[in-house]
Amino acid sequence: MKASKVYWLVLSALFAALTIVLGYVSIPVGPVPITLQTFAVVLTALLLPHPFSSLAMSVHLLIKIFQGANPLTTPSFGFLIGFIVTALVIGLYLESHPLETLTAKEALVLFLIALFLPYTVGLPYMIVLLTNVLHVPGSIGLWIYKGMLIFLPFDCVKLALALILAKRVKPLLKSK
Repeated sequence: MKASKVYWLVLSALFAALTIVLGYVSIPVGPVPITLQTFAVVLTALLLPHPFSSLAMSVHLLIKIFQGANPLTTPSFGFLIGFIVTALVIGLYLESHPLETLTAKEALVLFLIALFLPYTVGLPYMIVLLTNVLHVPGSIGLWIYKGMLIFLPFDCVKLALALILAKRVKPLLKSK
């Protein structure tokens, strides 16, 4: 039996909320803290069909805005936009490379998309905001280190866990 749109909309809302909650689990390490949001983003993209995963991340961004925060003026705003793009691209990738039948090569491509795509949007935004708007002293190399390089080992672990969990949970979702 195919799941209805209402079912996927409800799951989208739940995954948006999960992403918000996991954002509160944070370790401050620089301009952007280490959080479990990237785990939630990738898990969302792996479990929900493509339009619903990017919808969940869009709702996540709207919730952040309605919480009273002004995400536009924070170094992490670009990453929030990157989460939407990441969910969209992963969803599109999974349409032609289903999670259940991923080869090792396809899984590696998926892993690299999930690992680096948020940085392609988030890192430039962070650097521009810190250097040109907030006038925080530092070099581009320093911001790349503080905004990406220190996160990569943690992101690899989070992405691996999301992939393992998604492979176990996805069959349960499809049965609805």
